[in-house]
Amino acid sequence: MQRLTPPHAKVPVQHVHVAGRRTQLAQTGAEQNLLAAAAASAGLLIGGGILYRRGRTAAR
Repeated sequence: MQRLTPPHAKVPVQHVHVAGRRTQLAQTGAEQNLLAAAAASAGLLIGGGILYRRGRTAAR
């Protein structure tokens, strides 16, 4: 059994994609949720600090 090859095999072309100047992340809509989570986190940290200081003062 012989292998048949085309007489003029074409070389595969590699297309190169050139990115624009600035890269940009996808718009996911998470900005509002992230802001709310950051505010809640800051509130919890401040509240925890206040409770910690009150507990240390009461233990003396």
